[in-house]
Amino acid sequence: MLLDPDVTVAAAAVEAIGKQKYRAAVPRLIDAYYTRETREFIDVQLEVVRVLGEFRALEADTLLVQATEHPDPRVRALAVEAMTAMGRTPPELATERSFHEMDFDRTRKKVLVPRWARAAR
Repeated sequence: MLLDPDVTVAAAAVEAIGKQKYRAAVPRLIDAYYTRETREFIDVQLEVVRVLGEFRALEADTLLVQATEHPDPRVRALAVEAMTAMGRTPPELATERSFHEMDFDRTRKKVLVPRWARAAR
């Protein structure tokens, strides 16, 4: 059910694994996180990070470090929280502005300026 195409079903499956404290599912939770990278599955990723933190799953350390660079601030915050609970030192998070500037292509600035503003220069 972790790989169900319905986001609600997949998120409920992760939540159920957490409630049942089924630690043997950690490798499948990690797979579910990486195979559900599209925006509509953010709830699944949030739930996976939360459950991995609850399990103190040290084998998910790489996933949690990568989650601190996730585009969604909720995932980043939850990853930091999980790493802290596990006794790990999370990497320093970029501020929202610097985080979004990392992907900004400054060569496109001219294209992004409204046409009337370019004419006024």
